[in-house]
Amino acid sequence: MENNTSSFLIEAKRLFEIDCLAQAKATVQKELQQFPDSYDGLLLAGNIAKSMGHTDKALEYLQKAANQQPDKPDHMIISGRVFADLGQITKAVEILEKVLSQHENHVSAYCNLIEVMAQGGDLSGAITKCKMAIWMVPHNADLYSVMARVLHLQKSYRESETYYKKVIELAPDKWSSYFALADLLLEIGRGEEAETLLQKALLLPQGKRWDVYHSLGKSFMQQYRAKDAVEAYEQGVLLKPSNSIIYRNLGNALREIGRFKDANNIYREGLVVDPEDPWLYALLPLVNKYADKEHPDLLAISALLEKNQISIGAAMELHFALGKALDQCKSYDTAFYHYQKANKIRYSEQNGSDLQDVLELIENIKANFTPDLFKKLQHVGSRDSWPVFIVGMFRSGTSLTEQILASHPDVHGAGERVEMGLLCRELPLMLQQADKTFPECIAELTPAVANEVAKSYRDSLYKGVDNKILRVVDKLPFNFLHLGVISLLFPNAHIIHCKRHPLDVCLSNYFQNFSSGPKFVQDLEEIALYYRAYHDLMLHWQKVLPLSIHSVVYEELVADPMPHSQDLIKKIALPWDDKCLSPHKTNRAVQTASTWQVRQPIYASSRYRWRNYEKCLGKVKDILEDLLPENSKV
Repeated sequence: MENNTSSFLIEAKRLFEIDCLAQAKATVQKELQQFPDSYDGLLLAGNIAKSMGHTDKALEYLQKAANQQPDKPDHMIISGRVFADLGQITKAVEILEKVLSQHENHVSAYCNLIEVMAQGGDLSGAITKCKMAIWMVPHNADLYSVMARVLHLQKSYRESETYYKKVIELAPDKWSSYFALADLLLEIGRGEEAETLLQKALLLPQGKRWDVYHSLGKSFMQQYRAKDAVEAYEQGVLLKPSNSIIYRNLGNALREIGRFKDANNIYREGLVVDPEDPWLYALLPLVNKYADKEHPDLLAISALLEKNQISIGAAMELHFALGKALDQCKSYDTAFYHYQKANKIRYSEQNGSDLQDVLELIENIKANFTPDLFKKLQHVGSRDSWPVFIVGMFRSGTSLTEQILASHPDVHGAGERVEMGLLCRELPLMLQQADKTFPECIAELTPAVANEVAKSYRDSLYKGVDNKILRVVDKLPFNFLHLGVISLLFPNAHIIHCKRHPLDVCLSNYFQNFSSGPKFVQDLEEIALYYRAYHDLMLHWQKVLPLSIHSVVYEELVADPMPHSQDLIKKIALPWDDKCLSPHKTNRAVQTASTWQVRQPIYASSRYRWRNYEKCLGKVKDILEDLLPENSKV
């Protein structure tokens, strides 16, 4: 029987291992048609059914396997995982503990028990159990791997990385060893290191998998290499055309390099694979313009919401999508309803607001960055004039401003970079002021540390950029918080401050589906309070900074691009280039919410958008009253 059944079983196992579940299911059925009592066949069929979410069928197969060979542990281990998937954690733990009582030091039982405990939220218990297992069965790569995963879940990233590296040491020939560590590094933004690991995984047996290519695409995106990401995602689609997730990310990468039609086609191909994938539907308004609120896309999104059979997160995405589409259709009241629903979901899911923390930070910055400080530290920084910082509120025209600058042949647009904020957080340790935080530590800044930080920042932003480039633009709006540090590190830096009508800025932030960032953007009144604090800090900088700030008013820029674009280029001390008048023709990846807008000729239709939603503004106008132009106060 072994010889007769091995071909089907071997092929089914191979397909299962590379996550081709439908093909694996069909192949194992051929095995069971010939040998319905095959223990290994029943076991694999149960595992496949579990992976496909068919828990009842999985338990049926596993019970048949138990009937064939009741003393074997394998069917019990998989049954334990099935009950865990059903939310029956206690029962799952009992089953797996029973396996260990009958089969001492069974590594698979230990691994599955630990993962089930973690799945049930008992992370500390899972870690304790894993340490015991490693003591009982030392030098086992699977146990080190499960320990790393639990620590990863606990967000103990440094410890998790140590265990993942031990896994690679113990099992250097397994693709999964490298893939797991890469997954961790991607989560903490170390895309270049993740890429190296994933390239190694691809060279190993069974390493050419869709999920490895998918993660490789993510690593490229983190490195602002969207074109490379497209190629990696396309390989993933070829290997796993039945997985809608990879269509989402392939479409997103295409969108970021301006291939909107291709992105739209990919999203729709994904919907053929999974006609009810809510995240794919939520992406359609990012690459389509709607004029009819009865458009089939919008009706499909509404139908998904009405079914009420999707996750809270998916519902939030769909409400944001409908808000955007209905705004295009000029159905402003209904659009605001959906934006409000989306923001209420996110606000309720994020455990409160962080507005007070940000307001306190801003006051702390103002208290520490004084004229006396700048006088004391006036000679600590680098004399380089390459950096250009675009700051302001999100949704204030920063992407358009960067696109105009990046259209100049001597300018590289680096996008929204987090390095300056991370370096500010590291300053206390670098200055041996561990008992202080930023910005309290800034008075101890030394020329040596300032040059180290400046070099680290330059190395990061110039990575992959031709050294002949004279200016590199960092357009993270949040850097308005760091202008004090920037002026100390780079006293010859160029600062561009983007301004826009306060009500338009607040509404545009409220309407934006930010995947990460501050928590207060889900509440209009909190956004308005933040705007006031931002405005006050910019006034403070204008008084105390030893370098000048060039302001770009969005409404003036889009109404008359020529003189304001010329002023921009003059501000960064470069000769004029006519390409800066056609920023939509500049071919570069844009990883911001404005990726569509910067691909269009400069338009003025977003000015004074707040008037469409004036009755929805509530107390926002009162909070901002003294900051509003006169024609906004009626």
